[in-house]
Order: sequence, then structure tokens, then C-alpha cells
Amino acid sequence: MDVAIALNFWVEGVLLMAAGAFGLVGNALSMGVLGRRDMRNSFNSLLIVLAVADSLVISLTVVDHAICRNLHANCGAWYLYTFPWLIYPLTNTGITLSVFMTVSVSAERYLAVCHPLSHRTASHGKRVAKLTLAAIVAAVVINVPKFLEVELVWREERSDEGSSAVSVFPALKTSTLRDNSAYIVYYMNWFMLTVTGILPTALLLFFNTKIYQMIWKSRHSPMKSTVTKRADARCYFSDAEIARKGNAEDQPRKLDNTASPAQKLRQQQPQLSGKDIKMATTVFAIVAVFLFCHTPRLFLNLYETFLTSTHRQGYPPEWFLCVISVSHLLLTINSSVNIIIYCAMGKKFRRGLYKNLHLCF
Repeated sequence: MDVAIALNFWVEGVLLMAAGAFGLVGNALSMGVLGRRDMRNSFNSLLIVLAVADSLVISLTVVDHAICRNLHANCGAWYLYTFPWLIYPLTNTGITLSVFMTVSVSAERYLAVCHPLSHRTASHGKRVAKLTLAAIVAAVVINVPKFLEVELVWREERSDEGSSAVSVFPALKTSTLRDNSAYIVYYMNWFMLTVTGILPTALLLFFNTKIYQMIWKSRHSPMKSTVTKRADARCYFSDAEIARKGNAEDQPRKLDNTASPAQKLRQQQPQLSGKDIKMATTVFAIVAVFLFCHTPRLFLNLYETFLTSTHRQGYPPEWFLCVISVSHLLLTINSSVNIIIYCAMGKKFRRGLYKNLHLCF
């Protein structure tokens, strides 16, 4: 247990605090850049919502796991009062929302790359609203039981043995619902594993595989336009900028009357621009970091499901507690590093960041 305690202090305490501080600053800067007028499009709007969800996760995780639990700060009674109704349920809701928003970002790019005609004719605002609202409603509904898992109780304690003076102090305990074996097996284990682990992972793999296949076909297609061949692919463009400049790939193509119906359909399909490819690459990076950082969480969920199904009881092994600490740190890192991906993938994002920071370049 000494190893687990020391690991908790350094991993869930010091490192998590440092990663969280970096993430909050990075997400704030990212939202400032992505919200600029020349950066507005549906993809960037969804990234802003993802940054908000990540910031919620970081804030609550830092307060709960880093400051109050492992750095042993004197959080006082306010922590006990807010934990059952605010900190605990909202942390789980924020993590679920972050997962669903990552899926929403991939879904938006899937529609843009694999179904470009329907994507470009749809309203930007409605598309963002639908994906965001669906993620928020699903995250809240799924985590409603979390508001009922922990209770605040008042305990009595005598000051000295034989003394009549009694001290009353608040404490936390798990509720009857949380201690119910059926609730643990079906909701906490199988249901949460499916809706926050297996299903999102399957959707992410499906969307990104289709995006990759479409990009590969576009790059190796003999009908690839000259615009696609010489696209800069170094920065993001806003929907308004694309419409104003009238990119060549958005213009209707002249159909060859001698072509077959299948060839005419391919001629009508707009080719992928450098902007589309760069955004897809950004999604690949976000999803890769997401899958890496969420793997320990899914492993722990699977282990707990197996442990419950075999009716094992007792205190969890030391390695299990160590993996929990690493999982909490990785979840915080996943919510903190997107600004690094944006800077690496987008020259226009870097320019906007420099402008917001009043730097010369």
C-alpha cells in the first residue's frame, strides 16, 4: 500500500495538477482562436464545445483527486457538501460528454469527407446544434443515477470517553442504490462499459476508417482536380471564406456526355481539398490520443465487470489502485493536449494564437 500511496501523491497529485493547469490555459487559448471570425466553421465550433467539456473535466478532477484527496489540502466542509450533488456526478457527466463530443467531431468529418454534397448543403448552425445537443442530452441522461450514489450524513462522536459532550460532523457514505449488487453489475459495469467505452470506440474506428479510405481514394484517383493536387493544406479555412473565394473544387463540373452514369456521378462529387485533408488529419490525431488515454479506463471497467461477475470480494490489489491513478492522469492529459495537436496541424491556428497573444511572427 505504501507504493500506491506514493504513486497517488505524485501521479494523481503533482502531475495531475500540472497537466490540469496546462490544459485549462490551453483550452482557453484554443477557444479564443477557434472562435475568431476567420476560423468559424462547423468543425471548429465542435472543437470549442469539446474544449468546454474538457475544461469541466479538468477543473473537477483537479479539485477532487489532486487538491482534496492526494495533496491533502484542507478543503473544509464545502467539499463534503458539494461532492454528492456537484463534484462527483458532474465529473462523470463531463467525462461522458468529452467522449461523445470526440465522436461528434469524427462524425462531422465523416459527413464532410464521405458525403460532401449533403454536408455542404446543410446549415452550419443546425449541424453543430444537433451534434452538440445530442451529446449533451445523452451525457446528462446516462449519468442521472450518479446524483444518487453518494449521500451526506451527520455522525456523532463523543469528545472524551465517558463525557456527555457530543460532536456532530458531516461525512460521506454510499447510498443504498450504490450498494445494490444488481445496480453495480448492470448499470455501473455493463451499461457504462457499453455506452462510454465499446460503442464510442466502435464509432470512432468506423468513422475514421471511412475517412481514411476516402482520402486514399481521392489522392489516388485519376480524376483528382488540380486544386487538390496543389492544395496548401497548411491551415483551416472558414465556411464564409470558402464561399467568398469560390474554391475551384466547389464549382459545378461540366459533365462528359459520353461518360457512363457512374462516371457522371463521380464527376459531380466535389474533390477533397487540402483543408478537408488537414482537418481529417487533425481528427486522426485527436482520436489516437483519445484511444491511448482512455485504454486504462476501459481496462479497469472490464476488470471490475469480471470481478463482479465472479463474485470476488475484498480490498482491490495494489496494482489496481496504481492503474486507477494512472487512468485519472491520462484522462486529464487527454483533456489538456488538444492545443498541441492544433498547433502542429494548423498554420492558421498558430497565426491566430500568435495574434491573440500579441506576438510578432
